[in-house]
Amino acid sequence: MKVLENKETTIGDNYYVMTAMGAMDGLDFMNKLYASGTGTPPAKDIRDVIVKYVKLGGKAFDNKSFDVHFSKKYDELYELFQQFCEFNFGESSPNQQSDTEDSEN
Repeated sequence: MKVLENKETTIGDNYYVMTAMGAMDGLDFMNKLYASGTGTPPAKDIRDVIVKYVKLGGKAFDNKSFDVHFSKKYDELYELFQQFCEFNFGESSPNQQSDTEDSEN
């Protein structure tokens, strides 16, 4: 049985484990970004992908723990979201075009 890929990252003092989006969720998310026309999703969409696909250490987020954990940590939240997009889409936002196809992080 195949499972979705995981990636670990440390931001500040926190260790996160990101799980890759399934194909349909990834397509839906990209379509929301294209529809927004801004390249930045609404805050609710950022929260939803973090809650669904990111764990703090080994513990999953829910809406309340997300709000508490990221209160006054907006730089950390946006860095995590950027890394999540790079992991899933190969760039910082799925609707931005990359300058190089094979860039290393």
